[in-house]
Amino acid sequence: MFCDKPLSTLRLLHYPQRNGEPPKNAARTKDGKIIAVDDHCDTEFLTLLTTFGHGGLEILDNNGDWQPVPPRPESLMVNIGDTFSSMMGGRFKAVRHRVVDLGIERYSAAFFLAPSYDVDVGFDIMKKARGETTNLTEQPFGPFLFRKMKYEKKYPEFKDLPDE
Repeated sequence: MFCDKPLSTLRLLHYPQRNGEPPKNAARTKDGKIIAVDDHCDTEFLTLLTTFGHGGLEILDNNGDWQPVPPRPESLMVNIGDTFSSMMGGRFKAVRHRVVDLGIERYSAAFFLAPSYDVDVGFDIMKKARGETTNLTEQPFGPFLFRKMKYEKKYPEFKDLPDE
């Protein structure tokens, strides 16, 4: 799935120090925190993330409350993406997360592990491994990714892409 021309990406993020008060139109949480990255689930298969020991990442727990993820220096966090969740028949869920502005300069790096464009992701990995028939239909990763981003997540940069 990941050997021939995968769509994996590495994203280096810089959150600059905020000098003074945030803009009046800054997106805020219910409790007044400034949003640096709005809540979302990653679309790819898996995400490996380092925050270089900085906080700011929060996850949505089962009660619908946002919980800070304590930074762990010299470690990687692993997020399950929508593709992995789908291929596991929903047994594992992609985690909704967001980043809040701490007002300090910080960096993070995220590696999004993604299959090749034409690889079939429309099957249940566990059932296939046991030799069972899966109920899912064939779905190449590329169209799955674009459909998620254009129609479900409604990312503005995908709105003008043609349908396949």
